[in-house]
Amino acid sequence: MNKIDEKFALRLRNARIKAGLTQEQLGKKLGFKGNTAVYRFEAGISSPSIEILCCLAKILNIDLHWLITGNPSLAVERLRMYASAHIAEVYGKVDDLKMQLAALELRQSVGHDCGRDIEKISNEIKSSRQFAEDLRRHINEVLEPMGRAFE
Repeated sequence: MNKIDEKFALRLRNARIKAGLTQEQLGKKLGFKGNTAVYRFEAGISSPSIEILCCLAKILNIDLHWLITGNPSLAVERLRMYASAHIAEVYGKVDDLKMQLAALELRQSVGHDCGRDIEKISNEIKSSRQFAEDLRRHINEVLEPMGRAFE
């Protein structure tokens, strides 16, 4: 088995395990009778056809380009860049809200009634942080199998 086959076999095996499938279960989903074909792919003994590669990517919910090459597709890279910029934008908004909150707390400390505004901004900070973390988590579900997850 050459290095390319070895790396493909490892990507396939890891993706199958992450999907929670045995070799036999994956083989049946591909239309094979048992686990022999999947075993042979994962051992680097044989290579799947283009049709089988497409089915593997769909069944395992992974990027076909990544499965074949080990590199994410252009679409995945664009998704990563877009998500990164969007998450940074949300955290920038959180920073702005923190400054507004600090100013309101200062006003309140000198006797102004800012309780409702403080509560409103505090809730907005909390929901914005939660949104950013949810976005990061969902994007990582897509990118993690390709080794491109956010840190």
